Amino acid sequence: MKILIVEDEDIYFNQLEIFISTIQKEESFNDTFEITRFKSGLEMLEHFAPNTFDLLLADIGLPDIDGISMCEKIREKDDKIVISFITSLSQYAIRGYVVNAVDYIL
Repeated sequence: MKILIVEDEDIYFNQLEIFISTIQKEESFNDTFEITRFKSGLEMLEHFAPNTFDLLLADIGLPDIDGISMCEKIREKDDKIVISFITSLSQYAIRGYVVNAVDYIL
């Protein structure tokens, strides 16, 4: 499974890596994870290729573009990628459904 993470803060990215590594080590899990990270939403958009990733974990509070606007641009290129937001800002939950986000990780 190819996972794209857009998170500007190292501490939160490291927590995600630990979480993903824990899932991968479970006996019943037969897939491997390939993680690609960007700290900038605009940089990620410059390099994004449709149908390359299975899952996008996107921070809403990015310094250069908000994660929801970034995901709106992603949806214009790729309607199959699964999107989940990483945020402490639960007030953005409703707006995230515009891009068919499946969940929020608070």
